[in-house]
Amino acid sequence: MKGLPSAAPSSPLKMIIIIDGIVYFLEVPSAFIGGIALTEFPIPQGATLEQIQQEYAELTRKRGYNISERKGNTSYGISIAVCQLIDTILRDEKQIFPVSARADSSYGVGTEVVFGLPCIISSIGIERQLVLPRNAEEQRLLEESATQLNLAYNSRG
Repeated sequence: MKGLPSAAPSSPLKMIIIIDGIVYFLEVPSAFIGGIALTEFPIPQGATLEQIQQEYAELTRKRGYNISERKGNTSYGISIAVCQLIDTILRDEKQIFPVSARADSSYGVGTEVVFGLPCIISSIGIERQLVLPRNAEEQRLLEESATQLNLAYNSRG
């Protein structure tokens, strides 16, 4: 999005839950830029927060496809992520990564649903799952995503 600064890899702005490349959930209320909540951050002239949310959600949806179109596959990105996870585990760095994990009960979607969720990774693997705050619309989208995942899982042959 033009006019907004880029977020560091560990920034909450980049903590987007991506569910198996199908359904997406953008976490905006807990996103901060330089200590200012995104909902309070000065929006570039001519834009609205809703437009920014929609644009980032669309960019997230298309990111894997765009990489695949340019490079023929996305294996390099996956390899880099795996190397970062291994380094973090071996060095017991306790860093936050979005990884596939069963949803904590406080997400309200059951504990059998697996999402890409922010977790603290250490020498034991997932040391702790971080629960993201959600507004009513985000909770509805999360529940809808969980339902779709459960339907897909239960329909497999």
